[in-house]
Amino acid sequence: LVHGDLRGSNIFLNYGGKVVIADVGMVYITDTPEFTMMQSAATARWTAPELMDPKVPRQSTSIEGPDCTTQSDVFAFAMTIVQIFSEALPFRHVNNDTTCIFLILRGQRPELPQY
Repeated sequence: LVHGDLRGSNIFLNYGGKVVIADVGMVYITDTPEFTMMQSAATARWTAPELMDPKVPRQSTSIEGPDCTTQSDVFAFAMTIVQIFSEALPFRHVNNDTTCIFLILRGQRPELPQY
């Protein structure tokens, strides 16, 4: 399964203390290549660079956007871990989400929390 919009605000603890992932409207089974999703600046901090880079070849010809993959979910999970441990959004020093797109495409990553 690929979630496609994994981020801190989509992860909850239920009453039993188990982790629950929400916003599953974007979830799809990985052997369904027809699925694509539109990326928005609102989730840019968690979006893998290959999903935002216009130079990366697309598997899909959809105008909605690139295909999400297991690898893009891994990137989003890494950004979520940064968010959880730093108790702040990835790229917390950047006020504009669109600027985050340019930083990510240039290979920059958020600061890791110090312990």
